[in-house]
Amino acid sequence: MKWRDTSVFRRYFKVLVIGACAALALVIAIPVLLCSVDAAVAEETLGAYRLVLDVVTTHVRDGGGTWPRSWEELYGVTPSDRYLTWRWPEDAHRIRKRVEIDFTLTPADVASMDAESFSAIRQLGPNYGPEPAQISALLEAVRIRLRDQHNSLP
Repeated sequence: MKWRDTSVFRRYFKVLVIGACAALALVIAIPVLLCSVDAAVAEETLGAYRLVLDVVTTHVRDGGGTWPRSWEELYGVTPSDRYLTWRWPEDAHRIRKRVEIDFTLTPADVASMDAESFSAIRQLGPNYGPEPAQISALLEAVRIRLRDQHNSLP
């Protein structure tokens, strides 16, 4: 078939080039967007994790050295620091979807852990990994309270 009018060919060629560019842009943009969404979720989870580590550390220090048995037991605890992303306990229902506490543990169970093997409080979903300094502070608080309880026995 002869192309008598090259303007038709040019129009189809332009549509083809624009379509190919749009497809390429989508192929590039979708993974970038997904990555940025995961990063935002990980950032929020990290904030929730730090807050929960703080609340549990404060609970252990001020609550007689006991390990919490439920989220509700922690609602009366005031964090020792301020957090920009989360409010405690107002956001607890959302935080619980990002952070898990093993309420079945005893203080002795937790005291036997180290920062690398710490599993008493876990992040759920995309995250940036553990917070060794805060974990170490929590473990130290548990160990001090256990030592104080042991020393106060007759």
